[in-house]
Amino acid sequence: MGSVPIFSYILYFIAKHLGAFEVSKLNAVVVRRFCADAVTKDGLKASTVNQYNSVLKLILNMAVQERIITANPLDGFKPLSVDETHKRILTDEEIQLLVNETVLPPGRDRMIMLIGLFTGIRLMDIATLKWGDIDLHNASLTLTQQKTGRTNTLPLSSFLTGELRKYKTSADNTAGDYLFHDGTVITHATHARWSTHFVKVFKGLDLKGISFHNLRHTNATKIVEVVQDVSIASRMLGHSSLNTTAGYLHPGMESKRDAVEKFTQHMLRLTRYEAGTNQKTA
Repeated sequence: MGSVPIFSYILYFIAKHLGAFEVSKLNAVVVRRFCADAVTKDGLKASTVNQYNSVLKLILNMAVQERIITANPLDGFKPLSVDETHKRILTDEEIQLLVNETVLPPGRDRMIMLIGLFTGIRLMDIATLKWGDIDLHNASLTLTQQKTGRTNTLPLSSFLTGELRKYKTSADNTAGDYLFHDGTVITHATHARWSTHFVKVFKGLDLKGISFHNLRHTNATKIVEVVQDVSIASRMLGHSSLNTTAGYLHPGMESKRDAVEKFTQHMLRLTRYEAGTNQKTA
């Protein structure tokens, strides 16, 4: 889902909830109710609702310019407070739990979490992965990010490649061309459902206060710790930030592959996996 479909969905969502109101009748009370329903009934995150409100404010600014209304009711509207716990980094002990097959048995959930932990890919990008996006022979993954529409090719570590090979031939691989999803259109409701599912999985492992997005933050932090190169971490995650640094540093595929292997081996040492075997040592 590129930036245009996302914008179209935001417009659809706003129209669905506020379309019955005349523009002149919109006020802070109505918008607050809209925000509350989006969080409690539709399962959206506060940060997502703030994004939707930015689009709504833009629309209302246009209404002011066209003299349909005299003032924008969202001027001075306070954004929803965003929970910062999603930025927490997993501890070494928590990483150990996720990788340990005796704690989290092989299967769909484990494979999704390993991809999240060892690549930093967003949950909804993992949901749309097809086997055609993954080159097991050359150990790489090509991804078009839903959030940005950018395409990024990532190297896969030998460990993760081995796990993907095992998953591909397992009984859990039932989604056809897709690794995990049934191919239907990904919506925010889908995202909310998947996110809630993994919060429950984490709680079942006694990892409270952790969401899937914590895996992305953990990946970024650990790569920088191990590789000591923030530009590689930025490119691995598909960020467009660090533009000044990126202008001087251009890590190619081999640099990224070396970073991935160093990072993965560091993570596996926490769990006593033997490098290159995908087997746990005594």
